Amino acid sequence: MTRPFLYVSTVIRGACDGDMTGFFYKVDWRSRGIVEKIPVPSRAAGVFGSRGGSRGGRGISVFGDTVYAATFDKILMFDRQFLPRKAISHPLVLGHHELQADATGIWCCSTLIDGVIRLTHEGDLLEACFLCEEDALLASGVKRVARDRMGNYLAQARDDTESARFEEQLHINTVTADRDAGTVVVWATNTAHLVQVRPHVEILAHMPHLRSSHNVQLVGDDIFVNHTRAGAFQIYSRDDLTTPRAHVDLDGRDTPSEQFATSGWIRGLCWVARDLIVVGTSPAGLISIDLNTMTVVDRLQLETDVRHAVHGLASDAK
Repeated sequence: MTRPFLYVSTVIRGACDGDMTGFFYKVDWRSRGIVEKIPVPSRAAGVFGSRGGSRGGRGISVFGDTVYAATFDKILMFDRQFLPRKAISHPLVLGHHELQADATGIWCCSTLIDGVIRLTHEGDLLEACFLCEEDALLASGVKRVARDRMGNYLAQARDDTESARFEEQLHINTVTADRDAGTVVVWATNTAHLVQVRPHVEILAHMPHLRSSHNVQLVGDDIFVNHTRAGAFQIYSRDDLTTPRAHVDLDGRDTPSEQFATSGWIRGLCWVARDLIVVGTSPAGLISIDLNTMTVVDRLQLETDVRHAVHGLASDAK
């Protein structure tokens, strides 16, 4: 299958209406058509944060016949037609970003407390790793912040002071698990560290020029990067962490963006074939990239408001 179904989440940055902060989409990549579009459920506690904050959809993963779609404080489970099945949450998981579901459970980012958490499919805790407690990160300059495994951090997330309240330092926004290799790797975008979490904690790379990037992950001996601020997709070799061996300019900007909302905010990544990936952008849209030629193959626009950005992407390609 070379043109499968894609599952997409979006967030509307700065949205004041708590009932409309983003959407989930099912896209038929064969016809480039939107099959389903549903609003991200509103959060009972309302929205906070000046940018994404507690708004919209977050990471998406497909496992079996279930679509796992994260919001700020929940993982929603749908069937392939986006009919709801159930929702789970956990007191140690808040500020979801990317997630990955497989037979062993659900790996997710507890971004506001610098945590990497594995839950069962019923929402029970299997394991927790807090990088702000790990010697490898402390040696790099991260401040030790002890986390209470029995605490209810989720109940404390109420307003736009959440980051300072929880002493977030790393902003973990990507988690990838390789069952065959037995590894779990995360990207801490505030400190620009690519960190192996399992089987043991180890800093794999430090790439300061990639701060604020998304979907940074190991792919064989390479590191794939959505260089968000530069509006580009890049591939680095592990033996040269400063200069990409491949680069695709997706937005045409000359300098990195620091704006609140800007076009070409590159985030979200999934495979639709062995040599073809799709990344997300803003205004919310999808861009396919041929990994052999490192060229843009196609684009699909989902929305036109520049504040409306893709957050998560998943494919059911086999």
